[in-house]
Amino acid sequence: LIPTGISELRDIRGSLEATGAPDSLTISKLRFEVKGPGDLVGDARGDIAGLSLLPKPAADKIDLQLAVKSKGSEGLAKLVGIRLPQLGAVRAKADLQNRADRLILSNIDGLIGPDSKPALRLTGEIGDLMALKRIALRGNFQLPLATLIAPNEGTDNSSLGELQGRFHASDTNGNMGLESLSAKAIGTGLYSFSAEGAFDDLKRRNGFKLKTVLKVPNPTLLGKRLGFKVGELGPISYTGDISGGPENFGSEGAIRVGRTAFSGTLSGRIEGNRPVLTGKLTSPVFHLADFGLLPKANPEQTDQSIQAAEQRLFSGDPIRFDALGSFDLNLNLTLNKLEGVELAIDQAEAQLKLENGLLQIEPLQFNFEGGSVLARLHADTRATEPSVGLRLEADDVILGEVLAQIAVDVPVDGELDMVLDLKAAGASPRALTSSLEGTWDMALSRGHIQTGLLDLSAVNLVDWMTSDTRLKGYSDLNCFVLRLDFNQGLG
Repeated sequence: LIPTGISELRDIRGSLEATGAPDSLTISKLRFEVKGPGDLVGDARGDIAGLSLLPKPAADKIDLQLAVKSKGSEGLAKLVGIRLPQLGAVRAKADLQNRADRLILSNIDGLIGPDSKPALRLTGEIGDLMALKRIALRGNFQLPLATLIAPNEGTDNSSLGELQGRFHASDTNGNMGLESLSAKAIGTGLYSFSAEGAFDDLKRRNGFKLKTVLKVPNPTLLGKRLGFKVGELGPISYTGDISGGPENFGSEGAIRVGRTAFSGTLSGRIEGNRPVLTGKLTSPVFHLADFGLLPKANPEQTDQSIQAAEQRLFSGDPIRFDALGSFDLNLNLTLNKLEGVELAIDQAEAQLKLENGLLQIEPLQFNFEGGSVLARLHADTRATEPSVGLRLEADDVILGEVLAQIAVDVPVDGELDMVLDLKAAGASPRALTSSLEGTWDMALSRGHIQTGLLDLSAVNLVDWMTSDTRLKGYSDLNCFVLRLDFNQGLG
């Protein structure tokens, strides 16, 4: 029943006047001082009536005024057994009384931090001091965010702002928790944050549930301030419920990264300095640019260099593979539409696993120009030169629509079946295609081919000029099969 840290109280000294007998003493003009953990110092003054020392200590009436002070919050945290950040000097006072064999600490008024701008202000009472039960405390706080998250040494956390709010703490459910909590971020342009909810167990720092609104205009800059490496992401916002603890959490709500909106569930934890995320999300439109997955334009390119680059099929601009190294992921993703590529891809479903820079998408299924596609993709960014592998099977894709989208003028159409089994290495589309290895098999059926492609020397001129094929301008294409073998970018 002894509170954590009580055993470290020492150097008790003081004075008092005692009258009466051992079974009924009256203590008056009591004053004593005691040192606690760290530099914590406590002071007590008052009277005790009807004090009995035998067979066990008891008193008819206790009326004491208590005060504690210290230069920092470490000693207080150790005394009460609750982890506290470095908040500054501690000053507190309260009345100690007894009732029905219980010690009651009432009229608590505590302050942590400077008088002009306290980090924490606390009022309330503890109805059973020795057992640390029947607790009812209220307070408000204004805490520098850097003291709560303990970012890496050497990071600039001066612009992270402060967390301001109020709370009501009690042990009505058996644990010392927060019955209500509201907080918001102030004094920073790096993000905006507000939350309302409860915290079940302060000692274990878990069991919280908060209705949360978070907006981060520049995730890359915020990550730098927190000591995390974050890729080129668009602005992030979140509205929903977050529950769990500081080392693991779950969420259900709406997430937006740039123009890409998600709904679903997400859980996570921190391992070292890396976020690890698991979940199931759905997005009506997925924009690749919001996740840094498109080649980054070079603003210093001249008109001449742009014109020269446009004459080449594959760009030499680097792909932002570094975005894959900043977090780990295990995610089931449903995308109704994909934007950022020229091809019409919709109704995509994928299982994504990202671990230490190795991305595996197995499987990826989507609809594509009247057909269906099943693919397995991996991208390994752990080595100096990234490597990519792709296995893709396509059924009944309308070839004419595909060729029109990629602006290739080939006078052939039909239903395309295709199997790709490719691998490559490099940091740009041009480097990847230059190192391409593997095979590309395809078959075309129920199609047409323009008669201009036919070699006149292979047919009878009179028959060709008078045939239905010549008059229609095309021939039926019943079956066409092609295989390409790639070796070091040569097909």
